[in-house]
Amino acid sequence: MSRIYWDTMLFIYWLEDHPRYGDRVQQIFERMRDRQDQLCTSTFAVGETLVGFHKRGAIEKAARVRKFFQQSVEVISYTLETADSYARIRAASGISSADAIHLACAASVGTDLFLTNDKNLAGKVIPGIQFLRNRAFRVRDRVAVQPWHAVAGRPPGDILELVGLLGGEKVGQIPSARG
Repeated sequence: MSRIYWDTMLFIYWLEDHPRYGDRVQQIFERMRDRQDQLCTSTFAVGETLVGFHKRGAIEKAARVRKFFQQSVEVISYTLETADSYARIRAASGISSADAIHLACAASVGTDLFLTNDKNLAGKVIPGIQFLRNRAFRVRDRVAVQPWHAVAGRPPGDILELVGLLGGEKVGQIPSARG
């Protein structure tokens, strides 16, 4: 079992049924469930995910999504300790504030895998985040965060190889939070 942190875009692709990425993220979710991996994200990601629903006035859908986060996701709070980690990440790397919040939260719980489609995070090394890579790469105590297409060696947005890495194929239906 691994603790796997999802960046906001994975939730948005999945819950808003993105035509290109929605099913692929569903595959990752199902494989994680089969492996009994722990899905985690930050309170910040929850807020970012809910924005679109509120913009569209989809209050009931936003409530279902929030309930999904409460029941099925380890939601990591932004604490004073996380704020210190955030500051160190920003000072050392110059990455965006939003990305530094995600990385600080993921590092605070010792994340095994950080999934993102943000190529600006490629090559970043963040203490406290291990990164599972395919057979061409080693797993180390501190490894670089890579967007899924870099891990899979595929064009941007193609995460089928990562799903293969996690051993998954599409089974079942979309959870109620997505539907």
